[in-house]
Amino acid sequence: MPNPAASTERLLKILFSFMLSSLGIYWIVAQTFHPSTRINPLVSSGLTAVAALAAIVVYYLRFVRVEKLLSGTAAELGGQNPARLRVTYIVSYALCDVVGLCGFVLYAMGGGRSKATLFFLASAGLFLLCYPRLSKRSDGTRGGVRL
Repeated sequence: MPNPAASTERLLKILFSFMLSSLGIYWIVAQTFHPSTRINPLVSSGLTAVAALAAIVVYYLRFVRVEKLLSGTAAELGGQNPARLRVTYIVSYALCDVVGLCGFVLYAMGGGRSKATLFFLASAGLFLLCYPRLSKRSDGTRGGVRL
């Protein structure tokens, strides 16, 4: 029977690499656009607010939810712990991608390249923050899951 912690870590690393590479694809596609219109400042502010809200939720998920699931306090969840950990990481990856998509939409609608670059860099930083680290612990657990 495969180890659930190892398979969870492997799945999360595969998803991480695909989602991070999608950010690179957004950047490449954005470079083919040459928007001639100027973006409405209200739309620009709205996209910035959506990206900031997504970043705040990513920080919460990474530093509160994931840490709780990786600690011993979540041991009473039993078999649900690996599934909850996977879901939390996947939602974090999707929200990291939202920040990059906001930059893509901002540039496509006529925002400056420098503004879009900030969104892409913020998204990449959030992705690196959410890299799955399910390190082996000395008490025989891996990521809060008994091996």
